[in-house]
Amino acid sequence: MNSLEKWANLNSIPISFRPKWINNRSEFDHYEINLIVGEKNSGYILTLVERLTRKAFAIKLENRTMKHTNEKFLKLINKENIMLKSIAKDNGMEFNLLHEITNKINVKLYTFNTYASCERGTNENFNGLMRREYPKSTNFSNLNDDKINSLLSKINKMPWITA
Repeated sequence: MNSLEKWANLNSIPISFRPKWINNRSEFDHYEINLIVGEKNSGYILTLVERLTRKAFAIKLENRTMKHTNEKFLKLINKENIMLKSIAKDNGMEFNLLHEITNKINVKLYTFNTYASCERGTNENFNGLMRREYPKSTNFSNLNDDKINSLLSKINKMPWITA
């Protein structure tokens, strides 16, 4: 049994087993998913960023239950017709049932190590750009998808400096 096979029956694969060609950004449709939290849990923004192009998608969540997160994630990928080959997530409880979707659509699900934001640089950088408009002190109660998409449009048009 190879080292990846022993993880085959788990809900997600540790990020250390993600292939180098995904890490090197040599192929489209590999994503990082995360959540931006409004002041005092006033709302949430689910973010999904493609690793190669850095194109981002987002949708507002009213709560961060696992069920609601999955519903909104499905709504986002269907609405935007997003093709997925893999997703990397953090250890937030809101993503604990994401495997139910990825298993159905045959997408590999990787999990970042706890407290290792350096492993999810694509999404952390994007969330930083979102935070310029919506700082941590922002109440998300009145935020809607139109406002989020307006900001997304601006961010997605920005040039990225790559190493």
